[in-house]
Formats: sequence, C-alpha cells, structure tokens
Amino acid sequence: MLGRDNNLIISKIDAEIALEPSIKGRIDVGIRQGKIRLSGVVHTREEKQLAEDIARQISEFEAVESDIAIETDGVPTEIDLAKRVRTVLATDPSLASRVGAKRISKGVVILGGNVDSRAMEERVLEIVSDIKGIKRAISHLRIGLGKDTQDVTFTNAVELALHEDKEVHAEFIGAPCKDGVITLKGWVPSPRQKEKAGRIASGVFGVRGVKNLLEVGTIPSSEDEVLEKKIWSALDKRGHLNLIDVKISVVDGIVFLDGLVDNVEQRDTIGQIARTIPEIKEVNNNLVVASR
Repeated sequence: MLGRDNNLIISKIDAEIALEPSIKGRIDVGIRQGKIRLSGVVHTREEKQLAEDIARQISEFEAVESDIAIETDGVPTEIDLAKRVRTVLATDPSLASRVGAKRISKGVVILGGNVDSRAMEERVLEIVSDIKGIKRAISHLRIGLGKDTQDVTFTNAVELALHEDKEVHAEFIGAPCKDGVITLKGWVPSPRQKEKAGRIASGVFGVRGVKNLLEVGTIPSSEDEVLEKKIWSALDKRGHLNLIDVKISVVDGIVFLDGLVDNVEQRDTIGQIARTIPEIKEVNNNLVVASR
C-alpha cells in the first residue's frame, strides 16, 4: 500500500504531465520497489522523454523507470524519419554536429559521422533504433578519427537537407566531403532532381563547392542487399580477418568498403574477396589501416 507522501508525488507528476500540451498520449504513474514507474503509450520519442523529465524533476526518488511505448500508426516517409533522426540527435550536444543519417530507405537508416569510441557508437545505434518508424540502424560511423570532423559535419548537413526536401529522392544519394567540397554521388530519377540536389548542397552554410556526379536513371533494387550478404559470407569463410570495424555497403552492384583494419594485407585481402563475387561491378576500397 502506498503511503500518503507517495500518493502526493504520484498526483503531482500526473498533474504536470496532464498540463503539458506537448504530451498527447496516455501515461500512468506508479511507484514500485522505491522507484517511480511510468507506463502507457505516446506518439513520439519527444513525448516519452518529456514525461520522464517531468517525473525526475518532481520525484524525490533516486530513479525513474519507464515502460512508455511509442505508438507506430501509419508508415512515416523517409523525410519524416530524417527529421526525427536529426531532432533526436540534436538533443545531445556531443552528437549534434558529428553524427547524422547518410541514407534512409524503407525504414533502414545508415549513420555517418565521427564518434570517439565503440561505446559511443553503440549509444548512437541504440538512440536511433528507438525512433518511431526506424526498423534498423546501421553504423558507418568512424571511430577515433577526429581530424576530418569538419568535413563529416558538412556531409551530415547536406545529406539531411536532401532528405528533408520533398522533391528529391535522397535515399540513394551520398555526399562525401573533402576540404569543404561536397561530391554528390548516387542515383536520382530525373535531371530536375539532380539539379535541385546540387542547389541544396550549395546552399548549406560553410560548403565551399559542389561536384554533382549524380546519375539519372533507375534506382537500384534490393539485389544489392543480397550482394552485401554474399560478401560477408565470403569474408567469414576466409577467417583470420579482423572485421569488427569494417563496414560494407552495395549500391547498384558497386561495393563501398569503409572502416578500420589492422594492416595493409587485411585491407587488400578484403577488397580482393569482394571482387570475387561475380555480380559485383566495382569495389571502392576506402579501408584505413590503423592501430587499435
């Protein structure tokens, strides 16, 4: 049985949550094993976080546990998902200018940017995976390579701006940056979208120039996912390769290898194995040799 003081705390939290206009869902408040317990269903991660913050501010307890679920009604667009990823990451100052969505397609987000450690990478994956509408988060994050943070920031800003535009199909556009110059790579369905993508990239503050290498034509299919699995399978069979920091993506039969390896031999071996897959058209080996 709850004491009078506990009931008072619950009533205060209930009242503050009810008065908060940003919280649209239903949230129940209780106390269990000396901890505030929140449950219920809300529409966004922001609502969930706000309710938890309110409970922590009012509660005299050491911890607040949350079983609040995020309702998924309908299928969000890739533009919606890009905005959600950007909003959630922006709440953390250590991630806001360093991490972003490189590509979003069918609920799968590929994350790009720079983080300090494997633990930070795992935290980013956990945060993004918890966003309503995200089915899977894939890390193409660089770990411990801070010298090109500025270029990574520009890449993130351009790719997010492309995803937020309603006319541009940005799920197959990449925007690597070198010394402030963006190179647009990938596929769009029309010349108009190619031209607009270039204008959007040029309009991002701080970008010094744009090379628009986008191809106009048919968007690649899910066959690329099959090729990616074939490469991983071939690498696993080889053994004795440290693949923990290796990232592989395939777009229209073209392989992109990113991440860290222990030595030049491993770098070359991984590239050679990828080339043995018959359907692969080209291999871009961007693996970096670094001590760990």
